[in-house]
Amino acid sequence: GKVTLRPAEGHELKFGISRQKYEDIITGSSGSASPTLSRYNADTIVSTYTGSYTYRPDDNPFWDLSVNAYHSATDNDQFQVWQLKDYGKTRYYDVSTSGFRAHNSSRFETGSLKHTVTYGMDYYKLRGRSDTDNFGNGEQQAYGGFVQWQGEYQKWLEVIGAVRYDGYKLDGTSKVSPGNPSQDVSLDGNRISPRLSVGITPVEGIQFYGLYAQGYRVPHMQDVFRQNGSHGSGYEPNLFLKPEVATTYEAGINLRQDNLIEAGDQLRTKLNIFHTDVKDYINTVKIDKYTTSENVGTARLRGVELEGTYDTWWGYVNLAASYTDAEMKDGIYKGESLSNTPLHNFSAALGLKALDDRLVYGIEYQ
Repeated sequence: GKVTLRPAEGHELKFGISRQKYEDIITGSSGSASPTLSRYNADTIVSTYTGSYTYRPDDNPFWDLSVNAYHSATDNDQFQVWQLKDYGKTRYYDVSTSGFRAHNSSRFETGSLKHTVTYGMDYYKLRGRSDTDNFGNGEQQAYGGFVQWQGEYQKWLEVIGAVRYDGYKLDGTSKVSPGNPSQDVSLDGNRISPRLSVGITPVEGIQFYGLYAQGYRVPHMQDVFRQNGSHGSGYEPNLFLKPEVATTYEAGINLRQDNLIEAGDQLRTKLNIFHTDVKDYINTVKIDKYTTSENVGTARLRGVELEGTYDTWWGYVNLAASYTDAEMKDGIYKGESLSNTPLHNFSAALGLKALDDRLVYGIEYQ
């Protein structure tokens, strides 16, 4: 269900709800053909609720407000049907995420300089509950705020400076071991990350840009608190896992041409070169007879991205390609490629328009 309300000029409210139910038979280990493997009847309900508010008055450049709130919950109940000696055993896991984000942009001018100041905040809370060790129990909270200034001078210079604050808190329990009962555990951290970009347009339609930015990714509750499981002889939690800190450099060219071949057509192309180092990179590793998540060192991702779109009255053509070199820069896995990062990609799309653009059809390739 979805509803949109516009109670007054510039104000818009949207509410949505989605509820999905799945019935399935699952096994204890995906892909195994073992006849002794446990099987479960699994009932899953996924519920999602969303709400948003925007305020964009035509006569007030200081307001371009957007507020979004959401709640998503997955409830999974499993009833064991095989082997017969274990028939009737049950287990469950419930996961929910609630959060919101809000930001506003204010625009004004001083002389020949146009200013856009954007500021906002966000928060989410992830909760996991289960009576089986295959899923980590606990709570994860993450929160942050940012402010960004964008300045444009006489259409040839664009400067963007931003700073973001991130914080997190993880609450869960430690794993039982001989002589050490399970205890409540709480972890937290925070960081300030900057961002700066400069764009220069010496000729109309051609922009050169450079960017420097830092990013912060907190460890997931599952990485920290998950216990036992089906990987080898068990899955061990890692209560000392640290957040990832990424430092990125980018440079590139944007091309914008209108009325290139015929009136009303548009050509947009972009070439981007990037270099990112991710300190304290988190990866799942197997050590002796157990599996765990660890900070395995610094990961380095370097590559080139190219994208181009031609759009006109009869349709559009889009081509995109990327080449990425992603490997560990140091640590015991130095020189190895990252197993969970897409490397080389190519895509092409041809779209055709009809019925005054009400119908668009075409083909894609990836």
